[in-house]
Amino acid sequence: METITLTPVIGGPAGHRRFWRLGREPSTVSAARRLIRRQLMEWAADELAEDASVITSELVTNALLHARGPIVLTVRLLPGTGAGVRIDVRDQGPCDGPGRTGIAPPASPPEHMETGGRGLHLVTCLAHDWGSVSGADGHTVWAVLRGPAGSPMSPCPKGSSSL
Repeated sequence: METITLTPVIGGPAGHRRFWRLGREPSTVSAARRLIRRQLMEWAADELAEDASVITSELVTNALLHARGPIVLTVRLLPGTGAGVRIDVRDQGPCDGPGRTGIAPPASPPEHMETGGRGLHLVTCLAHDWGSVSGADGHTVWAVLRGPAGSPMSPCPKGSSSL
């Protein structure tokens, strides 16, 4: 059973924001992808839906695997025509200790046969920018999308084999 609390849109045309409190069930990741896709289509930002759903999947998965407490997924429409969106995933911090100071992508992609370690590389290639912030209320990893993969604003060229 999905534990998702829908919260109404907040803000005006240039500052639309939607957030959801997500449960810690196995179905949370697929539910988060669906929520992001639906919201971007509602905002007529369909061209960002595929990359946004992959980024959301990676960030929510990391929160489920490496953090504790509730997860809050937020998507915000950035001001300006075609400016993009920002996706935030907030959790209560790591399972094994207090707060984090930030996340950096691994220095090199994982070996070909490794089964994990690709998530933040995907985020790096798909997002225009991303990072993390820790505070008293938890830990947030965010990503900004400004255009489809391969656009002049994307750090990885379309068809990149760096993953």
